Amino acid sequence: MIINNYKASKSYIENVLNSNKKIPIAAWQKEYSGLYGKLQKLTGEYQTLKYEVSAVNKIRVSVYDILRKERQREQLRRSRDMER
Repeated sequence: MIINNYKASKSYIENVLNSNKKIPIAAWQKEYSGLYGKLQKLTGEYQTLKYEVSAVNKIRVSVYDILRKERQREQLRRSRDMER
């Protein structure tokens, strides 16, 4: 397992270096910056969606509470009408 991981890592590094002897740090930093920017954007979108979902759930619970109370009132009315 460890040997396979070593071989896979060695192959990956050799392909990245493209027969150069230097590691392309500048290219990796540029890629990192781009990916980090995308991460920040997606995190912001996620937080917005999370807030919106929370608000929708609060509305849903409120609607269910109102409907439940209406059903209870209707049942009370029916029971009172039957008693008369």
